[in-house]
Amino acid sequence: MDSEDNYDAHEQFTRHLLESEPVMIRSILVIVPHQDDAREIMQETAVALWRQFDSYDPTRPFINWVMERFRSFWHKRDYPRLTKERSNSVPGYSSSSFAL
Repeated sequence: MDSEDNYDAHEQFTRHLLESEPVMIRSILVIVPHQDDAREIMQETAVALWRQFDSYDPTRPFINWVMERFRSFWHKRDYPRLTKERSNSVPGYSSSSFAL
C-alpha cells in the first residue's frame, strides 16, 4: 500500500469511526460501570479496528463490522471482569441481559 492509499484508508476509517462513536460508546457503557473504563475500551477498540481495517467490506455497514470485532475483542480482554463489577454494583443488573 503506497502512502496515498494509506492516507485515503486512514481518512475513510476516521470518518467511519467518528460517525459510529456514539453508538459504540453507548454499547460499551451498557456493560461497564464507569465512563473512564468505557473511554479506555473505546480507545483500545479503535486501535484494534484500525489494525484490522483492511478486512472491512465497504459494501456492508461499518457499525456492523465494528460490533462483530468488538464482541471478539471483548472476550480476549479482561473486560468481563468489569461486567461482573457492574453486576455487583447495580441492583437488578444482569450481564446476561445484554448482547452485542
